[in-house]
Amino acid sequence: MADTSGTAQAHPGGGRFELRREPGAEGIFYLVAVAPTELKLSLKRHRADKDRIAFTLEGTQKNLPADTVCSVLLKTHADGMPAREYTLVNVPLRVQGTSCSLEFEADIYEAGFFGEGHAELTVVPDFPFAQACYLEKPFEFDIPLGLRGLDLRAPVLFGRRFHLKPDMDARFTSATLRLSIYHSVEARRGEAPGMAPEARRYATLEWSPDDRDAKEWRVGCAWSGDGLRLPWRAPSEGEYAFDLRLEVLRDIEGETKPYVLWERPRACVCPKPRLTGFEFKHHAVTATVEHLDPDFELPLELAHWRYEAQARGDALSFTSMDPVSRPVVVNANEKGLFLRQFLDAEDWLKRKSFALLRIPRSLTGTDEYVPIRAVLDFDETQFLAFEDEDLWLEAPSSSKTPARQKLDRVRQELVTALASKELTVRPSRMPRFGDVWLGARDNHLLITVKVIGDLDYWREASPVFSVCDAPPPGEPTASRETEVLRLEARPLEGNPRYYEALVRFDDPRIRQKVSIQGRVSKPDARLWNELVAAPPAFSVEYPGVPQLQGLRAEFVQLTDDTSILEVRCQALHIPNGKDGEVIEFRLYEFFADVAEPVVFGAVPFRYEVAKGAAGQCDARGRVVARLREPAIVERMRSNGRFRIEARLVERANANHSSVLPVVHLDLKGTPRRIEGTVIYGSHPNVTEAFRRKVLLIAEQLEMNADDLMACMAFETGNAFRADTPNRAGHPAFGLIQFTAINEGKDALDIKLSALVRMSAVEQLDYVAKYFRMWKARSKLPLDNLGDVYACILCPAALGKDASFVCYAKGARGYEPNKGLDRGDKGFITKADILVPVERHLHEGQKFRK
Repeated sequence: MADTSGTAQAHPGGGRFELRREPGAEGIFYLVAVAPTELKLSLKRHRADKDRIAFTLEGTQKNLPADTVCSVLLKTHADGMPAREYTLVNVPLRVQGTSCSLEFEADIYEAGFFGEGHAELTVVPDFPFAQACYLEKPFEFDIPLGLRGLDLRAPVLFGRRFHLKPDMDARFTSATLRLSIYHSVEARRGEAPGMAPEARRYATLEWSPDDRDAKEWRVGCAWSGDGLRLPWRAPSEGEYAFDLRLEVLRDIEGETKPYVLWERPRACVCPKPRLTGFEFKHHAVTATVEHLDPDFELPLELAHWRYEAQARGDALSFTSMDPVSRPVVVNANEKGLFLRQFLDAEDWLKRKSFALLRIPRSLTGTDEYVPIRAVLDFDETQFLAFEDEDLWLEAPSSSKTPARQKLDRVRQELVTALASKELTVRPSRMPRFGDVWLGARDNHLLITVKVIGDLDYWREASPVFSVCDAPPPGEPTASRETEVLRLEARPLEGNPRYYEALVRFDDPRIRQKVSIQGRVSKPDARLWNELVAAPPAFSVEYPGVPQLQGLRAEFVQLTDDTSILEVRCQALHIPNGKDGEVIEFRLYEFFADVAEPVVFGAVPFRYEVAKGAAGQCDARGRVVARLREPAIVERMRSNGRFRIEARLVERANANHSSVLPVVHLDLKGTPRRIEGTVIYGSHPNVTEAFRRKVLLIAEQLEMNADDLMACMAFETGNAFRADTPNRAGHPAFGLIQFTAINEGKDALDIKLSALVRMSAVEQLDYVAKYFRMWKARSKLPLDNLGDVYACILCPAALGKDASFVCYAKGARGYEPNKGLDRGDKGFITKADILVPVERHLHEGQKFRK
């Protein structure tokens, strides 16, 4: 090969290029000449078709082959959002001489054609050295999609009401519009604000295809249960800031995909409400709060307390305070009158009083009072602030020694109460035992004790905890109890106010009724270098046998105007963890003229501590679950009478040694009357509860109860049993011959073995769940016998005519059902599968009830 080092060659374009080879290197250079190409296109026309837009581009080309394919890039600009890019590949370019055209369709969701905006189009031929074609004129679009009423240009105050209504083009008829509200995250110095993470979302408003009515949003608020909720965050100063995100949700083959229309960090900023006045006089209390919207009423919890200075000889003086009334909820900037309780008018006038302000627990949906600064700012020089634990304590100070101020151990986030300005002397804290929880950790009884007061005092006082025998019946508790076990309790490393002790559940010393007791071992311990009275000892009874107690239920209203049902109970002497017991809640409905309530076997409770399809107790012995199924919750709230039951799930390796009594809670309401008759209703294998439940399921699914009964009669051979085996010997069982294919999480999410062990009434819930699943997937009504049975035997036949071929010879479903092939055609039609079911439909008439 000739040495071309340093040789320059000219080419027809007038420029020059160089080829260089390093000395001693070997190689071959290949030069390929390609004619220069050119592509010029413009948008000729476009046509809308549901959720797609068809584009036609026309223009000229030079030196592009006839089989050229292109990539089309759309860069969409709309509603102030960053540009969205959408690419279509392998789009054929139609070449006719020097003329050419390009046709393609764009999905309006994927392309982001939301609202008003434009899209820049670029076409890139898939050909060597071909240059991209940029269309000079963008595609303009105006497809309404957004919200009316969300005007954030003017300053807003906390509680401002926005009346929001969706503005959606007909092409979005099947879509859902969702507005999400987040607590903003403070941006780092020098960085622009970004959207808050999903964990900080506190409110959501949705407009589904069936609900396009206007909805209300109040700045900083949400709705739950029967009242207002404040989704509070950690205490902050100065202002509240909220991020907003608007999305359109699209259902694609049963899955929901969100598309962001716009998102705005710190879209809504308002000054934090501030308590500027709080006083108690003339038998009334007034709390003045600034920075509230005039249309908004902020609930506050107020209570009437009394206080007085007391002395015990010359050596000891202290201030005592105690509550006079139960808390009441009033609105800020209004006067709330207190009823005088416990004291007559003359005695009340002799005592000094003040009001105590807290944020209502109902306002935050928490079990404990939240910090005042999580909701309100206030001037600490005007009002005395308290931790929750301070409110039940007296603290002495010695008159013979210089007054020693208590060290300020109250952090900003611990202040849960404020006293009105009448209280000017701060009572110091005296130590005491607080709450005692009896829970579980694996196979152990977990005893948790909270201590209240100065931690240095508790370290010196050295609390001890014991298990004691309960006193004999009829005898007083004191002095007759004998310590049977000294507990090894230690404060937690992360929170030394909590002491924990563990005892194995199989320890014979706690397998009887006992008491858990606590006391200080050094009663002369000093608080802040001063002598104080030792905290009273406590004693809590423990049954020593498995128990469920304290079952309660509450409806909670969510921010999107839907509700959930929250159920909880207390589990005692019941292990949790890997080998622990499983507890479930069951739902029943009462019906008129039926003695026993009817069970809902497939209610989708979501347990806080989940274990399989049910749950376990937590470390404090609480079992909590929530029911979020809108149809069931709405029905429970609207009419009917229901029962909630808590029970242990029976398992082969159960640890409980005795039968655990079931506990139940009956909700108020009037039992519904199920009207109507059904075939086979008086059949000897059909119970009254079964008959009524079939009518109920048919009502829910908007189907004919006779069709459902005819199908189950055929599938079970009129046995109507949950464990009916397949007559042909195939692995299918039950009322509609469930198979293993129904076990997956995308189906019924239950093992076939569990379905077989159910009663027929319980299995009906999974029959209903099965039909509900296929009705949702097909988006077709179940309004005829053919489609009802097609759901069971061949879901692909839903909505098809009688000639549709369900299974042909050689197909997987043919052999198990070849007995339905009339005339041995070699295939089974939808008409074939109906013949035996129709026969049962007619035969069942003689058992109509």
